[in-house]
Amino acid sequence: SNRTPAVEALVGTMATFTIPMRLADLIDGESDWQVETQYTADGNELLDALSDAVSLVEDEPLALAEHASFDPAYAVLLHFSSTGPTERARAAELVLAGLAGLTRACKRALSALASDAEVARLREALKKVVFLQSHLIEEAEKLAAANGAVAVAVKGRKSGAGKKSAANTDEPDWAELRETAIARLLECLELDLCAIWGRRDPEEALLHLFSAAAVAVLEHAAAIKGSAASLREALWRLISLPAVRYGQEICAAGSIVSLVVTHEHLPVVL
Repeated sequence: SNRTPAVEALVGTMATFTIPMRLADLIDGESDWQVETQYTADGNELLDALSDAVSLVEDEPLALAEHASFDPAYAVLLHFSSTGPTERARAAELVLAGLAGLTRACKRALSALASDAEVARLREALKKVVFLQSHLIEEAEKLAAANGAVAVAVKGRKSGAGKKSAANTDEPDWAELRETAIARLLECLELDLCAIWGRRDPEEALLHLFSAAAVAVLEHAAAIKGSAASLREALWRLISLPAVRYGQEICAAGSIVSLVVTHEHLPVVL
């Protein structure tokens, strides 16, 4: 292995992560695995922790599954609308990079016939990082919808006076990040998850995270109208692949029917 002893120790101590039903379950005692550090939405400590986490994850994607990196990313998601734009931008960078790196690590491990212990570490990390990515998409879509625009804020867009809003210049443009976030999630779903799960189907809670992210985008009319065909195809695959590969037909059908019935912009898309 090319990992340092410190990283070997880090990835060797991962406890089993049960995917919670609610985002807040990791701080209120409803889940066995709880965050260790609860950051406030308006402090320098959060931004510093996010910056440190980005550096850690660049060197070792599995680091995002550990508290030093997971906890600050989670704090941003938990307080998304009240967290500053710089913190939201850094959290998006962190989670997107973490999932991309972890997906590559899974591909390498499967190709190299990695040990059961190594695959188990990847499995636990994957559950945590997909949890973060899915909720990042959900929270970003909520904020975009609340702002009445496709983007989370105004980066790259002009105000009525032809000037950018200085308060939001660090805000990630979710209109630009959306397709990348969905594509990263789909690349992960397209892994041989049965092999990573020890020749078993992954748990339903994990599969729900993929479809929930797709549903969050599909529900947002401004995100779908005029969207690229590649984005719509990826959204459809996030809902359909769990049905095709893992027997989630009833859940997929329920999601589709609910979307079509409650959102008038969707029948043409779906």
